[in-house]
Amino acid sequence: MLPVIEQAGCHVCTHQLNLRNIGGMAKHSNNILAWARRGAEVRWNELQAEVASLLKAFPDLATISKTARRTIAKSARGVADTLEPKRKRSKMSAAQRKAVSARMKKYWAARRKVEK
Repeated sequence: MLPVIEQAGCHVCTHQLNLRNIGGMAKHSNNILAWARRGAEVRWNELQAEVASLLKAFPDLATISKTARRTIAKSARGVADTLEPKRKRSKMSAAQRKAVSARMKKYWAARRKVEK
């Protein structure tokens, strides 16, 4: 069982091995990890303060069910998507793809010829 600290209603893991022994991750000095942890804790506290201020401004948010929160979040994402439309790609026809293929084959053949 990992030691846990209760902070502002949230659990914060204090076990150091989980930061150093994650497979495949780069090895960092303890100093860098300590600074990263401090930065993460500061950001976490900022987010908790922001949540508290939002709940103070909108007290009804505290009583909304999880299902309603998901619905609100989903609709907000939909609005965000409509505000920033995705870039549309023009599609190439088969003839255009064939022309590009022929051009590139000619280009690479010339490059191979120069290298020899």
